[in-house]
Amino acid sequence: MDFKSKHGLVTRVSVLALCLLLFAAGDGFANDVGIGTTTATVVAALTVTAAASLAFGNVYAGVAKTVANDDAAAGVFTVAGTAGDVFQAFLNLPEYLWSTTASQRLDLTFTDTDAAIDLTGNVDPDTHGQGSTDPRALGSITLPAGGSAAIFLGGKVTPKAYQAAAADYTADIVLTVWYEGT
Repeated sequence: MDFKSKHGLVTRVSVLALCLLLFAAGDGFANDVGIGTTTATVVAALTVTAAASLAFGNVYAGVAKTVANDDAAAGVFTVAGTAGDVFQAFLNLPEYLWSTTASQRLDLTFTDTDAAIDLTGNVDPDTHGQGSTDPRALGSITLPAGGSAAIFLGGKVTPKAYQAAAADYTADIVLTVWYEGT
């Protein structure tokens, strides 16, 4: 055997021995595995109830009528959920009431003070005792200890001078709520 073949054999044997040593030593290293868990709690869904309609009662052609958010005729929505959680509220407010019998619309407007939010569990608009807010921008609301909030809504109808008489002028007011999450 010449030097090149011996050197090639020694190199191959050395590499093979080193590989065997590394594979064998692999079992001797301190390896460990940790297993953790993940958990989640799904909170109860928010519950929205239209407790009272915004009721303008009798109105007269050409005479506007306003209902304040602290009037007995104010609309009332209640929201119930998990106490301490924060939710967003959005009111989809109509621009008019519609009469199918008269085939006419009755204009409806809302101002930046036509809503109020009560966090005491009270659902009586006469005694809500809260300040006014814009019904188009209710924003974030934190549910109080009792897990219930009320939203009171007033507004204004403006019949035209030629408004047709009808008892079925109606419109839907939709309150949509969702948890903000953390």
